Amino acid sequence: MSSTTPRVGLYMPADDGSEPINVATDLNDNMEKLDSTMGFVPATSVTPPSTTYNGMARYNTDDSRVYYYKNGTTWTQLLAAGANFLANLLIDSAYRIGIGTATPGALIDIAVSSITAVPIMKVKATGEAYHRIELNHDGIRIGGGTTAPETRIYRPTTNQLNIVGSVAMSNNLSVTGSTAVTSLDVSGNMSIGGTINSDVNIVGNFSATGIGMAGTRRKTVDLARSSNAVSTVDSDFDFPLEANTTYLVEAAFAVAGVNTGDFKCSWVVPSGATGPRWTYGMNGAGTDSNAASVQLSVFSLTTDVTYGVNTTAIFTGVQEVLTITTGATAGNLQFKWAQGTSTATATTLRAGSIMRIRKVA
Repeated sequence: MSSTTPRVGLYMPADDGSEPINVATDLNDNMEKLDSTMGFVPATSVTPPSTTYNGMARYNTDDSRVYYYKNGTTWTQLLAAGANFLANLLIDSAYRIGIGTATPGALIDIAVSSITAVPIMKVKATGEAYHRIELNHDGIRIGGGTTAPETRIYRPTTNQLNIVGSVAMSNNLSVTGSTAVTSLDVSGNMSIGGTINSDVNIVGNFSATGIGMAGTRRKTVDLARSSNAVSTVDSDFDFPLEANTTYLVEAAFAVAGVNTGDFKCSWVVPSGATGPRWTYGMNGAGTDSNAASVQLSVFSLTTDVTYGVNTTAIFTGVQEVLTITTGATAGNLQFKWAQGTSTATATTLRAGSIMRIRKVA
């Protein structure tokens, strides 16, 4: 009884002599099948070969893709030049990809004869006119996909990094070397350990704790106190002091009231803090800031000092300068004040009074 071979399906007549040799079926048809199976079996994407075997190779004439048959059930696409590859490309973790090199020294190693001829890599979304990321020999270009990439990161020379475009930092920036910045927008903390050799323009609040850096406090609304000669803390003039540190404090106060009430003040400092306090203003016996004697004295930080005032309509100036050296205890510097003598007509600490404090050691 005749049969066919299991792979290519070649016709085999019965070997018992019951069938004569037929040139058409036994020779020519088998020759054509052998010829068609040399290399890849031609097929189409919708009509694969009807007879299959493991290891069979197939070429689609409609989409130019090539496959091989495995496990008795599956056609698996092979990576081929010029053909769309529609499957994941898996490489074992022990192996690498080399482009232009047979001995890749990295997971992806690229060696080309001219690094400037074409970009190394480009990435864009399907349908976008421009690439969002370009890796070139001179750096990285980044864009939004609708226009040519406008942001560039590159190395201009040894040990330097340049960025073309604005830089917005949402986290900490620590700089320990020489840095040239023409435009820097920082929304988080920034720590600079080097030297700034140009103007610094800060829009918003600025605070610092290093030696030489200054902080300010300012009264924006008048504060009146009447019938009270016991000094209490002013909420506007306070500042945190670190332990084992020296500060220079300069304060200028504008005061109004009647000369029967006057104005007295002192300071609250952390435990163990010491230092002199220079005072400048009309003495408590004065009644006219333009004619009265002025006191120029040195007091302790916590001693109440009484200054004279003129009238409720005319400001009297009071200035104090302190050098405060804290001990092992940190805490707040606070300004205390009240009337020198309790009277129903209020003594007022006027808006515009200001204090500046600077760490000096």
